[in-house]
Amino acid sequence: MGDLIEKGHAYRCFCTEKRLDLLKREANRTRQPNKYDRKCLQLSPLEIEEKLSLKLPFTVRFALTPEPQPFNDLIYGHFLHEVFEIEGDPIIMKSDQYPTYHFANVVDDHLMKITHVLRGVEWQVSTPKHLMMYKAFGGTSVFGHLPLIMNK
Repeated sequence: MGDLIEKGHAYRCFCTEKRLDLLKREANRTRQPNKYDRKCLQLSPLEIEEKLSLKLPFTVRFALTPEPQPFNDLIYGHFLHEVFEIEGDPIIMKSDQYPTYHFANVVDDHLMKITHVLRGVEWQVSTPKHLMMYKAFGGTSVFGHLPLIMNK
């Protein structure tokens, strides 16, 4: 995790649940996507050290790149989801120091040298975020999303 932070791919977020809830309410009021405003990305090294010395709880967020991440889905073809514009920087490590699924999934695939990922179509919109994480580790993968099987 420290490597991602040092290289600028991730950052500590000290925002409280109250602040994040206010952002969410404001997004709902203005009918905008509820996405993190990157406040903690702007913290100086000194501000971060001060917050760490006070033992303030923090999460770690992955710093998404603003460039779109289209990809060629093995099943559906060209796919684009503007994850930066719609979702904002995702949390990859929770305040209890446990990784989120998105982060653990990419780390696991990277360590196992997975080259092709087949999964359900409900994960398709997460793929651009995952591709950025793969890139941060110096790797990549090919993705195919399968339609859900319905019992009818």
